[in-house]
Order: sequence, then structure tokens, then C-alpha cells
Amino acid sequence: VAAYTVTPNGLTSDNYAITYAPGILDVTKKALTVTANDKGRQYSDPTPAFTATLTGFANGETLATSGVTGSPGFSTTAGAESPAGSYPITPSIGSLAAANYSFTFTNGTLTVTQENAALEYTGDSLVSTGSTSSTSTGTAHLAAAVTEAADGTLGTKLGTTQVKFTVYGYGDTEKGSCTATVSNVAGGTGTASCTVSGLVADNYTVKMELVANSFYVAPVEDAALTVVNSGTGFTTGGGWLIEPNLSTRSNFGFTVKYQKNGGVQGNSLYIYRKTLTVNQVANPAGGYLPAGDYNWIIKSNAMSALTQTCGTTTPKICTATFTGKSNVTAVNRQTGVSYSLGGNRQFQVDVTDKGEPGASSSPAPDTYALKVWDSSGTYYQLGSPSGQINLNGGNVQVRP
Repeated sequence: VAAYTVTPNGLTSDNYAITYAPGILDVTKKALTVTANDKGRQYSDPTPAFTATLTGFANGETLATSGVTGSPGFSTTAGAESPAGSYPITPSIGSLAAANYSFTFTNGTLTVTQENAALEYTGDSLVSTGSTSSTSTGTAHLAAAVTEAADGTLGTKLGTTQVKFTVYGYGDTEKGSCTATVSNVAGGTGTASCTVSGLVADNYTVKMELVANSFYVAPVEDAALTVVNSGTGFTTGGGWLIEPNLSTRSNFGFTVKYQKNGGVQGNSLYIYRKTLTVNQVANPAGGYLPAGDYNWIIKSNAMSALTQTCGTTTPKICTATFTGKSNVTAVNRQTGVSYSLGGNRQFQVDVTDKGEPGASSSPAPDTYALKVWDSSGTYYQLGSPSGQINLNGGNVQVRP
């Protein structure tokens, strides 16, 4: 890069005298384009280091051979608390320098996505209507713990989010809903709670979802809720436990009783969590279920038998076993899409009622076991009749 003298010569003429006047050739810097590379991060996470790509080198040069030194500077309008969205990454001259090049700048994009969070049901699992009337209703206190990902950089907006609870009857008909704002946030965890009234005796599924917002996203969760009438002649329960093979939380609810004609009436619901890889579980509708996290729901469609037995010791311990047929549904926790995986699998539930309060707060918690099978063998098993799993929350009541 400099000014160079250009001296003409070499012309001849028979009729003219030729004189030469020198000129000037100005060689200026060639412009390089400095383009900020696109980056991404989640809400509340540190902004990643920005980088850039330089293009436009002359004569086959590269960055390494061009004589360019230093590095560009960068700025962005996004801060740690900025909501999800797209923000410009603006490059600047920084310490860039070169003898033969100048610089022009093109923005990149910083994409901020929502931070991951998780929902865990902490509300009622077994509610009594307080009456023996078949038309009586109960009120359920629905609650969830909302926890953001423990990635070392907690945000401050968890308390602005809301959780919607939707209660579905055993026939998958919506029976009520409520929405609550997350409160009492500490250490990245908050709580949301509200109530739904007018629930008759039945087993219900409680669907929990984080209301759409610009800061957090959470998988859809399902829990079990059982509403019962007071009295005797039934076996009922609801609660949760840790699935020993998966180390995840499972929810259950059931109500079973004898009819006057000697038949068995009731229903049973069990929900566990399962993660699928690609092409792991066939979809009866064709292909395979998409890889991801699922709520696996085992729901009875017919009851066939019930036995109830109480001992004579104090405290009194009662056991029950009931059997029937079931349908299996997988619900994708990210999309909420349900996949029917077939019906009429046999199931057996074994429970032990060791008195109140029933859950892990009791010296002898109530217990639960489940087996599901078909002609090809065991489909799912939790514990066994002689090796039932302790409840972590909820209660089992056997009332012959």
C-alpha cells in the first residue's frame, strides 16, 4: 500500500516529438469483511465468547499469511437477564491492524433460548369427600415444585412464571383446572399451588404444564389423584414412590370395591417415567415413537378380582390384591403428544395398608406393587407381591 510513480515510454512517431509525463499509481488497502459468528445460550447463562470470520483476502493470502494482527471487539444488547429472543452481535475494530487491508463489519446473531426447568407434583394424592353419598364431591389441593436447571447460573424470573393444572377424569374428560404463579423461590426452586373443587369419587390424572413464557421451559408432567367417599368395603390409595429400576418418580391411584352382585368395580392408574432412544419402541400406528422423555401411563379398562385381608395384630395390617385388564399410553413430555400402545394387557396390583399416615413419614410406610403382562410375557413389573415398594408420599387404605 503506497503511491507509485508510473513512467510512460516506448512510443515513436515520424511527425511528432514525444515527451513523457510521469503519473501516480495509488495502491490502497483492500477491504476485508469481518463477520461475527452466530452464537447461542440459554436465559441466565453466561454469554459465550464471540468470534468472527474474515473474508476477502487477495492474491491467495489467508489470515495466517496476510499480515493481519490483533482481534476484533464485540458488543451485544443482550444481558444475563434478557428474555429468549434474537440479539445482534456487533463486531468492531478492536485491536485489528494490517498494512494492506482495511476492515468492514457484518453483525452476527446471539440466540437466547429459555432455561430448562422441571415440574414435580407435590399436591394431594388421596382426597376424601367426607361423605358416603355417591354424589358427594371433594376439593383437591394441587401443587408443584418448579426447579430450574442447576447449571451454576440461576436466573431471577422463576417467580414470574405460572403452572397450569388440569384434572382429567378416568375417561380422559377434563373436570377442572387452575393456574398458579410460582412463589417462595429460593435456590432455584419455587412452588405453585391452587385448588380444584367439585370432584366426585374417581381416579384422576393431573396434567401439569409451565405456562408459555420467555424465560423457562419445562416438560409436561402427569400425576395421579384419587378421590374417595367415606365408609368401608373398598380398597383405595394414591401417592408416589421411587421406581427402583429407573430411579425416577412414579405416581399411582386406585379405587376398587365389590358390587352388590358380587362383581368388582373400580379403576387403577399408574404413571412412570421412561426415556426412549431412536427406534426403541414401535408405534402401533406405524414407525417408532420419537426419541425423548415420556410419561408411561397404565390405566385399567376392566376389573376382574379383588381380595382383602386384615390381620389381628396391633397396629392392624391389611392387604389387598386386585386384577384386571389395562391400556398403555405414552405421553411425550416435551410435546404433550399421546401415543396409544394397545390395550387388554393383564395387570395385578398388590398393596399393604400399615395404618396412618401411610407414607415415608410413618415408621412402617404402606407399600405397593404392580405387574403388567400379556401373551408374550411380562410387560412391566414394579416390586412383587412379597417384595412391595415403600410409598414416599400418599396413602393406601384397605377397608374390607
